[in-house]
Parts: sequence; C-alpha cells; structure tokens
Amino acid sequence: MQTMFEISIIPDMEVVKVVSVLAVVGMISLFLAIRYRKIYQRTFLLFWGCTTSVFGVFLLLLHVSYHLYIYCNYLVGNYQILEGAVNVLYEQPKNGHAPGDLLEINGENLTLDFYDVSPGYNITISNGGLLINGRQVKLYVYDGIILRIDTIKS
Repeated sequence: MQTMFEISIIPDMEVVKVVSVLAVVGMISLFLAIRYRKIYQRTFLLFWGCTTSVFGVFLLLLHVSYHLYIYCNYLVGNYQILEGAVNVLYEQPKNGHAPGDLLEINGENLTLDFYDVSPGYNITISNGGLLINGRQVKLYVYDGIILRIDTIKS
C-alpha cells in the first residue's frame, strides 16, 4: 500500500492569500482615511476599511479553524474507511460548470468537485486526479471529505 494523499495541518494557501489581501486592503483604507480632510471621503474609506478588515479577518479565522477541525478529526481517528475499486459514475468536465466527479467505492458514493474549496482531496479526473476508474484504493473519509488516499497494489 502506498499513501498518495494525506491531509496536512497547513490549510489551502490560495484561500489564505486571498482573504489576507482582503484584510490588508481594509487596513490600508483605514490608514488612508486619516489623511483625507473631506468628510465624505473619510466616511467612505472608514466604512469600507472597517468592513473589509473585519470581514477578511473573520473569513481567515473561519477557514483556518474549519481546516483544523477536519485535521483533528483525522488525527483522533474519527473517519470512515472505504476500501475497494473506484467506479466512476460521472466525470466533471475540465472547465467545471457541472457537478463534480461522482465516485462509488464499495457501495458508498462520494463527490469530488475541483472548484470547491475543501480541506481534503478534491482533484477530479479531468484535472489529473488519482481516483480513476478501476483503481484499488483505501480512502479515509470524514463527512464526505477525503482525508487520505492509499492505493492498493493488486
């Protein structure tokens, strides 16, 4: 058996970057508000600066805490193990605009969506994913999120 994917403690950095930029832009707006003398310019920058700063920090904390929650469930062994051959029922097109890959493993259905932000594995077949039709795998799944993928050599 070979482990092909395993969730890590570090969350998806693309989401962290985008949300951090939102928070930083809000803080810059607050700093610029101090420099303007006209009340309508200052009010506009204060309002949007506070809104984006608070919203950005809130989203960042929400994303990181959800990722850590899922990771802790993996560490304590709170997951379901699915083992068997992958049966692809539906494949998501490369450009999206459709539901994700629908997979069946040992009678259980799983959905993978490449365009869904998830702490677990979400790479579809059309984007070079590991879960192709007929591959023997052992999946560690919590609440529909794939935490670990082991391939079984036949």
